[in-house]
Amino acid sequence: MRASAPSEDRIRLEPPDAELRRGERPALTGWEKALCVLAGFLALISVGLAVWYLVKGIVGPAEFPYVVNSVAKDALLAGLSLLIVWDVRRWAPVAVPLIVFAHLLMPVILVVTALWGSAEGFDNTWGGPPDSSSEFRRNWLTADVVVAGLLVGTYFKATRSRYDMRYLTPAGFRALMALAEVLVLREDRQIAPAEVAVRVDHYLARFRARRKWVVRLAFLGLAYWPVFTVRPPFHVMSVSMRERWVRRRFVDETHDWLIPRKLKDLRRAMIRSAQQFCFFGYYGDPRAAEKAGYVPFSKRYDKNYQALLNKVDAERPRVKSLTAADVTSETLTVPIVVVGTGAGGAMLAYELAKRKRDVLLLEQGKHVDPAAFTEDEGEQLSNLYADGALTMSTNFRFQVAQGMCVGGSTVVNNAVCFNLPDDVLKRWNGSKYEAGLDERRLREAFRDVRNFLEVGELKPKRVRNPGAEHLVGKIKEVAAGDGYGAFELVECNIVDCLGSGYCNIGCRFGKKLSALDHILPLAQEKHDGVRILPECRVKKVLTDGKRAYGVRARLGDGRRLTIRADTVVLSAGAIASSLILQRSNLPERSGERLPGERLAFNIASPVTLDFKRKLHSERGAQISYYLKPDDPAYPDLAFESWFNPIVGQSLFMPGWFEQHRANMRRYAHMTCLGVVVGTESNGSVKTTLTGGMKLEYSPSDGDFDKLKKGVRLACKIGLRAGALRALPSTFRMLEVNSESELDLIDSEIGDDSDISVNSSHPQGGNPMSSDPKKGVVDPTFRVYGTENVYVCDASVFPSSITVNPQLTVMALAAYAADAIAGSPGIASGCNLGCSA
Repeated sequence: MRASAPSEDRIRLEPPDAELRRGERPALTGWEKALCVLAGFLALISVGLAVWYLVKGIVGPAEFPYVVNSVAKDALLAGLSLLIVWDVRRWAPVAVPLIVFAHLLMPVILVVTALWGSAEGFDNTWGGPPDSSSEFRRNWLTADVVVAGLLVGTYFKATRSRYDMRYLTPAGFRALMALAEVLVLREDRQIAPAEVAVRVDHYLARFRARRKWVVRLAFLGLAYWPVFTVRPPFHVMSVSMRERWVRRRFVDETHDWLIPRKLKDLRRAMIRSAQQFCFFGYYGDPRAAEKAGYVPFSKRYDKNYQALLNKVDAERPRVKSLTAADVTSETLTVPIVVVGTGAGGAMLAYELAKRKRDVLLLEQGKHVDPAAFTEDEGEQLSNLYADGALTMSTNFRFQVAQGMCVGGSTVVNNAVCFNLPDDVLKRWNGSKYEAGLDERRLREAFRDVRNFLEVGELKPKRVRNPGAEHLVGKIKEVAAGDGYGAFELVECNIVDCLGSGYCNIGCRFGKKLSALDHILPLAQEKHDGVRILPECRVKKVLTDGKRAYGVRARLGDGRRLTIRADTVVLSAGAIASSLILQRSNLPERSGERLPGERLAFNIASPVTLDFKRKLHSERGAQISYYLKPDDPAYPDLAFESWFNPIVGQSLFMPGWFEQHRANMRRYAHMTCLGVVVGTESNGSVKTTLTGGMKLEYSPSDGDFDKLKKGVRLACKIGLRAGALRALPSTFRMLEVNSESELDLIDSEIGDDSDISVNSSHPQGGNPMSSDPKKGVVDPTFRVYGTENVYVCDASVFPSSITVNPQLTVMALAAYAADAIAGSPGIASGCNLGCSA
């Protein structure tokens, strides 16, 4: 058994066209030279054909229109080909599509004439076309298709080789460059458009996601959508024309009232995604970040930073993981298999280790050693998040961010720990849900977990979010007694925090007592029978009647793997656990509750507050304070102080074009209040026919009304604390400068297509209940209709809990450990069939 090696994949800060910015002439790649050779060959052929047609027209029997049109056509094709030879990088993006279009149009015309016309007028004089019309058409059609295919393939390879492209199509890549010129580079000549696009392309290439193709398709759609509005492709337009086109189709939709709503939503999602990726690629560049006033943690420490890292790495407990190479058999045998290594799976593993039970934890994500964590937000997102943080609902309006790595979401959350609210527990145990939880035992579990994780208030004061400190201090001065309650310090499982501000992208410094840094290392230290296999995707639970005998999975190297076990536990999260149960046809019964239905969330939308003084809110824990309003007019609603490093914050910053650029220049003056709503259970997740995921969710009218009330109150709180303006995270810029303008929130925000709504906390889907008609699992966490399949994660919540669910998941895992551990069965020995 050995620790997984850190990833060596890094984005190159200087893409291949950097020489252009330095005034140098860059060398052509091999594929670019091949494209020049192919274009030169086509030019020679076109010139030869033009001369041949001209000679035939002068001395032969050819008809006048045939000669004139053919000479003009081949001369034009020769000219376009020579432009490519002259300057392949400048002219290929324009000339190649035109040449390909011509060569594909000609076969279409040939087919039409074959069906409804004839080939009369062609003969074999002067070496002309063959006498057979069908043979002539067939040969010409074949030649045109071959030429078009060669051009497209060579151009594709040439463009990819020039920019070191790894995922996007050439047209999509150039569309992204073109949009970056409009959105973020109008006032920045230091950073090239290709650098923005390369960063995005490499980010997309680094992780696997079933729906990632949607992003590639979105950029391709952006490239050619203008063609359907009788305009050139997006990347061919001038900068000013591009800006007008985007403004009209996203910012100002008054001209498009005839377009169906679904089509407008699709276009909005496409442009919105492209916009977000432009911000991602631009502000991920250290030069752009510096211009916005962002200073990474390493630069704040200067010369002491490396000494700090050396000390941290020397003291850090390490998780030991298997790798695919360690697995030498197609079948492994263990007493207990746990799917997932996040809050539920890790805590359960620790409890099983205390009971000396052997357990194998399977993790779909990678094992990334914290020593390999970087300050590159894109790299961290791709390595540590499910789908690179791109999990979207089917209508593209709702995004769910979930960790997918050894340690799960505990590695990329804010370590905020709340007890399960008393009213929620009473509701769960009430007649509506009948969860059947023993309240005394559950309170003991919370107490034990809090002690184990050293949960307490975030100290010292200097590591708290300075923007939140300023906001809360001002509120205490000017707004006490307003009726909505008081801000309180959050409690966290963080010890000796350094205030890096990297909670959501992975703490490099081991101060967050996450599953990766604390729970799993201690479990392995307590019992050497705790083993972890990352990059192992579980497909289904294997059953024989009511009893499960293991799970079927696939390793990262593509091999299929069967893990036989006495007990199967799903701790993969509300979405993944539901999908596994669906693929396994569990529970085997018909009833009201099915896995993946009645999914709930803590949905959130940030309000950005701009103050006169510089706050540097990025220099501290991302969440420091919370507010749970006392006023019953704000049910299921909470507020959290919140801020992100530069890239993450740019994605939530409202405004387009110059508005967004101006807002980002105020980055150092800003802080945020996150508005959190515990939703109704009106979501669902389903397995598609291809094995993918279909997430259906839109806020109910009641939940969206709560969200708008929360946004309104957050703006009011910020303004009373002295903010110059409050900026809800709307898709079109909405700026609230005074309390008299709060009504704009109701008039400008209609539904979730007008404002950013996201979640890191999916809950439910497999609710617990003592009544089989109301739940998927019983009060012992066992799946109904099975003898030895358990679920232990947030999916067993009967409803959302509004507060951060991490501590509740861990306490439920500790609570469930006795029932899941049971007594040793036939597989009490552990045969992993591996080289460890």
